[in-house]
Amino acid sequence: MTYAELIRDLWARGHAQGMRLGLDRVEEAHVRLGRPARSWPAVHVAGTNGKGSVAHVAARLLEAHGLRVGLTTSPHLHRLAERMLVDGVEPSADELTAAADGLRARLGGWPPPALTFFESVTLLAFELFRRRAIDVAVVEVGLGGRLDATRLCRPVVSAVVSVGLDHVELLGGTTAEVAAEKAGILVPGVPVLLGPLDREARRVVAARAAALGCPLLAWNPEAGRFEAAEEVHRAWERKVAVPPPVAPLPGAHQHANAALATAAARLALEALDRPPDPARLVPTPFVLPGRLEPIPGRPPVLLDVAHNPAAAAALAAHLAASGTRPRYVLGVLARKDLGGIVAALGACGGPLHACAPALPDARPPAELAAAWHGPVAGCHAAVTEALAAARAAAGPGETVVVTGSHFTVAEARAELLGIADVDRPVAL
Repeated sequence: MTYAELIRDLWARGHAQGMRLGLDRVEEAHVRLGRPARSWPAVHVAGTNGKGSVAHVAARLLEAHGLRVGLTTSPHLHRLAERMLVDGVEPSADELTAAADGLRARLGGWPPPALTFFESVTLLAFELFRRRAIDVAVVEVGLGGRLDATRLCRPVVSAVVSVGLDHVELLGGTTAEVAAEKAGILVPGVPVLLGPLDREARRVVAARAAALGCPLLAWNPEAGRFEAAEEVHRAWERKVAVPPPVAPLPGAHQHANAALATAAARLALEALDRPPDPARLVPTPFVLPGRLEPIPGRPPVLLDVAHNPAAAAALAAHLAASGTRPRYVLGVLARKDLGGIVAALGACGGPLHACAPALPDARPPAELAAAWHGPVAGCHAAVTEALAAARAAAGPGETVVVTGSHFTVAEARAELLGIADVDRPVAL
């Protein structure tokens, strides 16, 4: 198998099957592989928004303690290898191909018969981690939690970063319903960290934690600390009772994410009998592609993958707090809440360049323009066309803000940074 064949066949599977929740198929394949995901402990991270940021920060903190760390996230922006890092480095095409060949030999084909794109990629990541003999993994949930393929891992700490409305056709139309799906990652006795959830979502996760005997620590943004849900678990407060770190990523919403990541790393280190070093539990600033990522130039460009109303509101809050005057390049997928995204972004004003990422389920630019409440500068057939028009039209003091989807950001980022090594996108 060549790398080109690996990508071709994965992409074909993704477009043929789409999203399909369920554990029976992938659990059976995992057993046939000897359960590689059970051979190392994991930090398991779920959430509507912010879970990728938490996962990346937690992985960096564990690496700083001298551990070999596997990190699996989704989706990727440019290359499949972004989804499965070891010590922050992407595997080579040859290494991925060798791992996939191993799966094909043991599972009767590649991608494994009957498995979805995401299930196949999850097994590929776990096989890569087995080959690299990692010490610990940080595993970001793909979708929901209860029926997500990442549940194959063996968590020593679970985190639910946020609960909002996204993928409502699969996860439910209320935060309580979505929270029940996220809480599906909880494992008996394993400590749980909660981000700033609303009351109903927190109640659902807390009830699940209590039923499973999981110590639960919830972030209190007003107090700036984690608080135990039950008196019997007060000792766990002391385990994470450190001043909240300065967020290593921009945006006010990243303060809670940094606290969650730091607490998760501390609990994972204790589970591994590795004394946490306070000096190494302070995350240092870094750039996470597509998360309020600045691209210097004239005009400056800001890339953010906000693709639901809550994420768009966080982006808008950052723009307002930083005094940014936006000129938007917006591309949104059909299954997303366009009205909610537009309402959130509209709080900052700014002209719109509507576009569509190169995916079959992208919304037509005219739909975006019709929903926009401010001035529409143009409808463009492609992201790169919209980006060029926005950069040309930007006035003094304006920032071109590219947002609405991972895939809109990916196309713009590749154009801006001259990234030619790009795998075809799959919206999974």
